[in-house]
Amino acid sequence: MNLSGYFGSLTLEKWWLDFKVAFVPPSQPTFTLIDPSVDLPASPQSSISIIVFLSGISIARFSLWMVDLAITQVMQEGIPESQRNTVFGIQNAVSQIFSVLKDVMVVLLPDPATFGICIFISYAFVSTGYLSYLYYLLKSKNEKAIKTENLEDVAEALMLQPVVES
Repeated sequence: MNLSGYFGSLTLEKWWLDFKVAFVPPSQPTFTLIDPSVDLPASPQSSISIIVFLSGISIARFSLWMVDLAITQVMQEGIPESQRNTVFGIQNAVSQIFSVLKDVMVVLLPDPATFGICIFISYAFVSTGYLSYLYYLLKSKNEKAIKTENLEDVAEALMLQPVVES
């Protein structure tokens, strides 16, 4: 990742030319014929890195799916039924906005030298989501504590007043 070298030589004209060239199909496809009678040498490289990479992707996707199920469950339990369509609609719209934003970033930063920027942006969005959840968690915990204190005050007030029998 050499961002200073990449952005130092980047101009709008160069970016636009690279962008247009990406959509032009090659003039002639190239094919390499392999003689089936010749034994190809086995790859000397280990496939452990490929297995670790694919396993990491699979575990991350499974975890994302599980978190999505958990969020949906929590939202269904905590949101009144009359407001569920509105809340789920807003959640879906925000999710689609971020999906489109991801696609726009890929179009704007297609060069492999900018892959690090995409990683940092992704990390920033994930961290923002985590901090938002942490804010929600602390806010809801404080609201529950305040409600509990108010209930205790009411209970004390009711206990201190004499019961009048008629």
